Amino acid sequence: MVVTEVSRPSPDDLLRRAHEASYRLPAGFAGFRAAIRFSGPAAAEGSVVVRAGERPELDIDLPEDERRWLEHELGSLVGHRLHRTYDDGDGATGKRLGADDGSPHGHLIELEDKMDSSYRVLDDHLTEITRTHGGQRFTIVIQERATAPDGRAISSAFTVIHWGDDAVARADAYSDAHVEVADVLLPARRRVASGTASGLVVRQFELDGHELLDAETGR
Repeated sequence: MVVTEVSRPSPDDLLRRAHEASYRLPAGFAGFRAAIRFSGPAAAEGSVVVRAGERPELDIDLPEDERRWLEHELGSLVGHRLHRTYDDGDGATGKRLGADDGSPHGHLIELEDKMDSSYRVLDDHLTEITRTHGGQRFTIVIQERATAPDGRAISSAFTVIHWGDDAVARADAYSDAHVEVADVLLPARRRVASGTASGLVVRQFELDGHELLDAETGR
């Protein structure tokens, strides 16, 4: 009997297809302004200006810890979706295909970077992202995606698991909604349920009245 060896996919091909299938903000995106409503341990309404690559400018009356959380989440929503090519990102990093362990989350790809990153890819979509940052290891598990107007996918539900020395240190369950403004998909709502040893905290912010900033003036 002749045994045919099944060729393994290229990790670069897998990641490139996943990159191209994921929604990203257009090149030259400057940012947006919007009204914002926050609810959770505190509640408030105000406004925000989010500029690409900058700290969000919040005009809202919140306790400092809630304000920092809100700034971080708003910055993350835009920062992780800024336009960049595959070759300028993961394509420039060495990588290898991990062992075929039969995971329902697909192929394991290990990167040779400073954050000891790894991905799993299934059907041209990222299903897991694992990194180490600030001395802490975390894994993002993507559960649901929405379809952007251009046909690409954008995550709408995912969980971030933070690993401790011997157990899970924290888990954050995210639920996102988006709105199309002048052919650009912008955040409309984020809800996060965070579980720690101290208990469960649920926070949410909603955005409306979005206006895109001018790419030349930033206003």
